Order: sequence, then C-alpha cells, then structure tokens
Amino acid sequence: MSWKRSLQMNIIRPAQTTIDLNQAAATYTLFTATYAGIVLEELIFRVSDDAVGGAVTSISIQTNETVPQIFIPTTIGVVDNLTAQNQLTWEGENYIPLGTLIQLTIAGGAAGAARVCTVIAYYKSLTYGGFLI
Repeated sequence: MSWKRSLQMNIIRPAQTTIDLNQAAATYTLFTATYAGIVLEELIFRVSDDAVGGAVTSISIQTNETVPQIFIPTTIGVVDNLTAQNQLTWEGENYIPLGTLIQLTIAGGAAGAARVCTVIAYYKSLTYGGFLI
C-alpha cells in the first residue's frame, strides 16, 4: 500500500445529512457504510431553528444490526431535549461494517410542521475507499 493511501485511511472525514421530523413514526436511514467498514468517532444531531413538538415523543439514532449500536438513545432524544438549535452528541470509537446503516427512529408521530434537523458524522475509513453516504 502506498503512503498516500495509508494517510487517506487515517483522516477523519465528515458526512452530513438532514432529516425532517415532520414524518410518521418510523425508522429512516441517515448514512450507509459504503465500499468498506468505517470507524465512527463522533455523531452530532442538531435540532432545527424551532423546537420539536406535535406527536413526536423522542428520537433515537442507531445502526440496523441485529444487536444495534445505539448512539443517541430515546432517553437522551426525548422531546424535552429537542429544543431549538440544541445539539445531541455521541463520541467514541465504533466499528461500522460495510453495508451497515445508521438510522434515526422517530417515536410517537410527526412533528406537526417542518423540523429539518442536521446530522453530522465524523469517521475514519478502515481501508482505502471506505466512506459514509
């Protein structure tokens, strides 16, 4: 392996997406580990400019594995913590295998109005080319 490829594997990379909480209570995909596994190092969920209300009772962020890796549990993602511009964060090191999804679950129901929130993941690829999309 060339030194350039080795350096690319050790770079912390950001991935960003948005999700509107004005959707039915269900699980929605935020990111997918593509081409290779990655190590997730930080996850940030930033609430929209308005507090979340309506029928939403909580959110959670986790993987879709048989034994899911939970990054933001419902006890932290409770609606009382979903105030305007609040940020819920997770930090650590968690291996995410190729093809694994990082998903957000809305509990309760729709927010009642558009509440577009930002999700940012910081990660390292384990091999050349692994990334989150």
